[in-house]
Amino acid sequence: MVLVVGSGAGGATLARELAIRGIDVTVIERGPCVKDSDAFL
Repeated sequence: MVLVVGSGAGGATLARELAIRGIDVTVIERGPCVKDSDAFL
């Protein structure tokens, strides 16, 4: 299990790559929740 603090470009990329490799990942972010329809990546 890995905890990633911050879901910016680096944190999100790291979390995705770890998850692809089968590692459980939790991401925490201080900012507001972004809905899928508002996502831009």
